Amino acid sequence: MKNIYHSHVIIQALNIIFLRQHYQDINHDHNLQVSHVLCILETRIQSSNDVQNFINISKYSYISIYDGHGLIMMYNEQMLLHSYYTTCNGSEYILATFNIRTQRAIHIICVYRSHSSLISMFFNTLETLIQKFSNDCPLSVLRDFNIDILDDSNHENNKQQLIDFMNKFELKSQFKNITTKARSQLDHIWSNVLGNECKSSVS
Repeated sequence: MKNIYHSHVIIQALNIIFLRQHYQDINHDHNLQVSHVLCILETRIQSSNDVQNFINISKYSYISIYDGHGLIMMYNEQMLLHSYYTTCNGSEYILATFNIRTQRAIHIICVYRSHSSLISMFFNTLETLIQKFSNDCPLSVLRDFNIDILDDSNHENNKQQLIDFMNKFELKSQFKNITTKARSQLDHIWSNVLGNECKSSVS
């Protein structure tokens, strides 16, 4: 994500699906290490030792959730202003406010929504978290919603509920690409900032 008020911040996020099996991919991927903020989902970590023992990128500090699927947000410690995390009904949320070169705050909410999480509870929790932020600052809500925005046959209408919810907060989808090997888009970036450069890949 680039071009935020004449400066830029690079945010990357990936589902690693078990950190113990894929930590070397993170440690040796130079593309990941250029991030200002790096979000890693589905790590299955159980303690801070799991992060320290397996991720060896010295420039980062981190916020992590240990009960559940194990969401981690890594960041340059000089940028962080404040952070907050919570879990609810199997879903995980990390909120952070960062300072960028223009001395303006940027808000990031990284989300993992469990398949078992009730959609109504997910949106209620997310709305509470979004309302913690002021409306005039850049906000991005990202990653694994487990709602396929490319699927028009969703009988529960989760796709339309997601679009309506984000529209309420003037958050726009930043891309419409497949993000899984099943050719679905379960991962999202929603932002109130225009002109972002966003892309996704599956490996």
